[in-house]
Amino acid sequence: MLYEFRLHDLGEGLVNAEIMKWHVKEGENVGVDDILLEVQTDKAAVEITSPVSGKISSIFYKSGEIVSVGDLLLSIETDGSRNKTKTAAPQISPYLRKMAKDFGIDISLVKGTGPNHRITESDILRYKERMEAVDHDSKNPPTNSDRASLVRSAIAKKLSLAKSVIPDVTTVDEICMDPLLHLVDSIKNITQSKLSVFPFITKLVSLALKKHPILNAVSHENKVMIKEEHNIGIAVNTPYGVYAPVIKNVEKKSVLQLAEEMKQLTKLAKENKLQPHDMQDGTITITNMGPIGGLFATPIINYPQVAIIGINKMQKRPVVIEDELQIRQMIYLSVTFDHRFMDGVEVVTFINLLKKYMENPEVSLLGIE
Repeated sequence: MLYEFRLHDLGEGLVNAEIMKWHVKEGENVGVDDILLEVQTDKAAVEITSPVSGKISSIFYKSGEIVSVGDLLLSIETDGSRNKTKTAAPQISPYLRKMAKDFGIDISLVKGTGPNHRITESDILRYKERMEAVDHDSKNPPTNSDRASLVRSAIAKKLSLAKSVIPDVTTVDEICMDPLLHLVDSIKNITQSKLSVFPFITKLVSLALKKHPILNAVSHENKVMIKEEHNIGIAVNTPYGVYAPVIKNVEKKSVLQLAEEMKQLTKLAKENKLQPHDMQDGTITITNMGPIGGLFATPIINYPQVAIIGINKMQKRPVVIEDELQIRQMIYLSVTFDHRFMDGVEVVTFINLLKKYMENPEVSLLGIE
């Protein structure tokens, strides 16, 4: 029998994807879970595997082409009597099955979000909205010459949404980096490793969030949901755009663990190999603009998060210490926050604590205050 393989619902509201690479060709045999192709969504590069075994009969799109959810990508000749797939029949009530039929929706393409992946009414309606968006796009197809990348398009959409929804405010303070730089150099000499200050700052941010949890939250329908886990996104500039991979449970990890995970995620981002789960469930984001330059900035919140921290350029500046003018390595640290859920006094208090931690890192990391 002939199995028709269509682009399934990739989740996260994704409608389109660009075919980056085919891993199979017509006439080849494939097994269950073999990689068929790699696509680039507006979130990440995703490898798509085969749900069946058999021989590739036809491939309907070329690398570089844009496809939409529901498009027929390829067909596979299978032995229906023996071939087994890992995917069970969709769980859906008769009422919703009829609704899907009335809308012309193939329920095998709908990702169920209910218990045991059961398809809900929201899943059907959300899929219908996506199909309407696909229909609109098909009537206004982009050309290769003027089509913006999916990543750039997603960034524009998300930033526009954030600015239209969030009444954001930015507050800035100045922090002396000499104590933290001294600590990093000492650890580098002991461990013979290449460390930067960024993992230390990330850990100190987590420590400060424990006392100011309102910044570690996401918004939903004008309500704020404070998160216990510190899933901190780190902005990474790549040739494909700015990604924000998420380090999960920072509060439970050491500085050296954070450094290694940052290294791995940054490498994946620059190679365009991040998976959607690498960028999901973030609770706050840190963007380190210092290596690029600029005195300070007012970063845009990574919606639906409610705050973002900007680490700006480090440079030597004259500062007054005990009535004496001294030269110190200084940075401006900025925090942009959602004014619907917190006031300036809360954020300034958070920055004051973070400043204390960064200027006394040995004491802070040992938990002594």
